[in-house]
Amino acid sequence: MKYCGKCGTKINIGDKFCSKCGISLHQLYTSSNPSIDAEKSNSYFHQKNWIYYSNESDEKKLYKIRTDATGRTQLNEDESWFVNVSEDWIYYSNGLENKKLYKIRTDGTERTRLNEDESTFIYVSGTWIYYSNGSDEKKLYKIRTDGTGRTQLNDDESWFVHVADGWIYYSNRSDEGNLYKIRTDGTGKLKLNYTESWFVHVADDWIYYSTLSNTGKLYKIRNNATGHAQLNDDESWFIHVRGEWVYYSNRNDQGKLYKIRRDGTDRVQLNDDESWFIYVPEFL
Repeated sequence: MKYCGKCGTKINIGDKFCSKCGISLHQLYTSSNPSIDAEKSNSYFHQKNWIYYSNESDEKKLYKIRTDATGRTQLNEDESWFVNVSEDWIYYSNGLENKKLYKIRTDGTERTRLNEDESTFIYVSGTWIYYSNGSDEKKLYKIRTDGTGRTQLNDDESWFVHVADGWIYYSNRSDEGNLYKIRTDGTGKLKLNYTESWFVHVADDWIYYSTLSNTGKLYKIRNNATGHAQLNDDESWFIHVRGEWVYYSNRNDQGKLYKIRRDGTDRVQLNDDESWFIYVPEFL
């Protein structure tokens, strides 16, 4: 669900104008509008880009910062791992409670526990949360965002889970960390490469990952295993792709938040925090 950034009215994908206040949604979401009191509006998440991350410099508490490096804000007191955002909810593993799965609103309210499993490498897609279940040898599981429907999907030790177009991509620790994919119903398992692949993120037809065989540098490969290319010389952790940018924690610069274009150009530093579990939500 999305909302007008000016008046808060619900809007639908494809709408060009708000049905209540009449503002051009294209203008609203592509330009700065100082008349909007965004910090007080629940819709600000949809109006401007935010990056959500676990602040290793502050006991892994959950923070957000805008993609232009302004608006840095603390959101909770939990040790927050494997951060995901869907609509106006943030999902994470709570390190203070044996990595049980939690959710909290993007304004820091309505903190809720969802399961009793040790839940790592979580990825939210639609109404499902996919995760590596440390309570069951890190096998791949899924559970609904309301905490129901818990289901086992494979027997592999599954790390760095990412879901796209009906497939779950993961680093298979039962096979030296090589990249695999499996359908979201647990069928059709396929092996995609022969290198230890970490921090997997899929965007369009490309898979982005950090490879330990080359000191954690950022790589991409097509999902048909062609077009392999190196994108930077940084040790790149917690990779997240959004739009034309790849966001990552730069381990060669104390884990600070960086971004680089998907073609490897325009590398930019965004903060001075040691930034873990980076998540950049989709926006209109």
